[in-house]
Amino acid sequence: MPDDESIETARDRIADHRARSAFEADVDSDPALANLPFAQLWFAPGVAEVGLFTDDDRVVMVAVDVNDLGHRLRTGPLSGRPLDISDTVAAAPTLGLPENEAAQLLARIEQSLRIGITAYSLATAEYDAEERRLTQNMNVLTDGLERIQRNNNTHVTLAYEDPLTFGGGHFVLYPSGNTRSRFTIEEQYTGTDWSDPDRLPTSWAWRAERHLPNTEGTNPWRVSARGEVQSDDVAVLLTKAAAWARRTRDIAVRSETLKQNPPSRGPLEPPHL
Repeated sequence: MPDDESIETARDRIADHRARSAFEADVDSDPALANLPFAQLWFAPGVAEVGLFTDDDRVVMVAVDVNDLGHRLRTGPLSGRPLDISDTVAAAPTLGLPENEAAQLLARIEQSLRIGITAYSLATAEYDAEERRLTQNMNVLTDGLERIQRNNNTHVTLAYEDPLTFGGGHFVLYPSGNTRSRFTIEEQYTGTDWSDPDRLPTSWAWRAERHLPNTEGTNPWRVSARGEVQSDDVAVLLTKAAAWARRTRDIAVRSETLKQNPPSRGPLEPPHL
């Protein structure tokens, strides 16, 4: 039975949709079931239930549990009151069928429900595997960016920002001591958005930017390079971030060297005539 207080997750929605599609496809493929008035179809891990309405406003609920043989039945009027626990003998008159035909019909409905349960289970397994893959790639990115900062710790700073309210991305590399340039990484999602607490990025958009003055006297961010990489290509993104960090470090080292050892101009010579 569905729980009115349960909170449906994206995982549940995907699995339920897959299970319903499998159930409906199996029902539609069988002329004995295709035109029956089914309703109240429900799936959860390892269990399923569907109602079969009759012409006299009664219902036979068929429930299946993968851990049990056969199915369970409940019958009663469509009045909202609790249905009575039943069996094939009692359900047959409600369905208006002889007992043997009712048994065959209910067994066939059970089969369709079990097909839906299998689809539900496969969908959750695929979702969980995808979640593990995306989580692993996310951890690889985070660890890699932190390693880049450690390797360039005096010249590059890693910031975690919110691109919806401020900042250039979810991860941003800046030159230490100034914000005239940056390397931004923004998470991209499929089928969800930033408001989902269970979100995981399926790709990342990156930009290399610099503050450049314009004729209006402001210094907007100008993009010098950009791209997007899929989750499994996280190593490509880290390579680009590391290259940006090395260039930033090299520029800072050259600047520091010039400050400490400015080039000698030597004595001025008179102009040659």
